[in-house]
Amino acid sequence: MEQRRSSVDIAERDAVLGLWAIPGVGPVALGEIRRVMGGALAPITDVPVREWLERVSLPDVPRAWLSSVTTLRELAGLVRDCARNARMRIDYLGEEGYPEKLGEIADAPPVLFSRGRVGVERRRVAVVGSRHPDHGCERYLRGIVEELARSGLCVVSGAAYGLDAMAPYAAMDSGGETWAFVAAGLDELDATQASLAARIVESGGRVLTEYPPGVRPDRPNFPRRNRLISGAADAVVILRAKRKSGSLHTAAHALEQGRPLFAVPGDFWNESVQGCLDLLQSGRARLCTRGADVLHALGVAVARMAGRRPPGRGLDELELSEAARRVHSALGAGPRVLEEIQSRSGLEPSELVCALAELELSGLAVQHPGRVYDKA
Repeated sequence: MEQRRSSVDIAERDAVLGLWAIPGVGPVALGEIRRVMGGALAPITDVPVREWLERVSLPDVPRAWLSSVTTLRELAGLVRDCARNARMRIDYLGEEGYPEKLGEIADAPPVLFSRGRVGVERRRVAVVGSRHPDHGCERYLRGIVEELARSGLCVVSGAAYGLDAMAPYAAMDSGGETWAFVAAGLDELDATQASLAARIVESGGRVLTEYPPGVRPDRPNFPRRNRLISGAADAVVILRAKRKSGSLHTAAHALEQGRPLFAVPGDFWNESVQGCLDLLQSGRARLCTRGADVLHALGVAVARMAGRRPPGRGLDELELSEAARRVHSALGAGPRVLEEIQSRSGLEPSELVCALAELELSGLAVQHPGRVYDKA
């Protein structure tokens, strides 16, 4: 059942959404407006903007543009209409659908726009690196990501180019969940990124941004976006980074946010790994040569590999019980918790446990820590 909200709650949300859509208003500016208004924004939701604008110091906000807006409620309505037309959901800080881990950082955005399935809370690892990785790097990335995904972790990335795009593809190819934070409105992605975003959503993952509809990618957006990649993760892995790489912004955010930071080493004469080597040599990052290094640090068991199906035999040829077939159908493209599988299969708990054991013994399913199951 949808949670009922008071008129004050609705007004507060409209004020936040309207302000967040204004160019130049970020967490700091929003905090300043709250301070001037005594903490609550609901009282100014329906007040003409020109009546309160002069009371607030907003040097980066286009005041002429803002003064042309009638009220924040009107602006919020326009944003909601655009999000609805572009098939985006809107989630507010502290509410269902907003990543709990991300809400812990000091400059968490008050609003997120997203596409995809919210899913269950699980451990997440950000995997980022060079846009122009050297030859052979993808093989190492796939090995690390596959181990993380098969152990039930969600892989977080920026879904841009190079390793940032390889990471989500590797996670999806392993049947795992992946999230991507982008540096623009979800309706303003270029063709390549839009294609990857659609694939992520289809696989059961999620694409998120703090930018409202209509915001095009801009150079300052990317380092700002990187704090969300690390903020939503339980740990961060840097695979390839030059000394002036954008990935080092993500590393810096991870350290500020208290997230465990890992770096993958490489040949010391290779320019593309100098940033990673600096992180390791200074002790700011831990050594990562395989996914298990991260899993052990997070206290997550490495998933055992399920047995393989007899060669040449399809699912229809295996002598499975009806319950096992129903559970196999209930398993999706990514890991699912036991309760979700039971709901989708309609089986009693005792039948479900037996069916899952049958699938594991047949090499058709694998169990991850925390009663999470996945197709093998």
